[in-house]
Amino acid sequence: MILLQGTGPVPESLPLRLRILPARRRILQRVYLREYFHLCLGCKEEMEKWIPLQAAARPNEDIPGEKAELLVRIEKGLANQPFFKE
Repeated sequence: MILLQGTGPVPESLPLRLRILPARRRILQRVYLREYFHLCLGCKEEMEKWIPLQAAARPNEDIPGEKAELLVRIEKGLANQPFFKE
């Protein structure tokens, strides 16, 4: 899920074939998730619990432009977990 969502905006200076990658990723993500949840009913809630942990592993990969977005996802995801609520 994290890999399919990718990073932030693509620079305008890139060739068109590379600028359309985010749109292709979104289509692939929708198709993948639709099939995944079709095969695994009730898995959406379980998968959402793991997203912050998967995001937490990615900043060490030093992918340009990704770290700030991942940190937001980590904080948001952990804030929604029952063991972090006050």
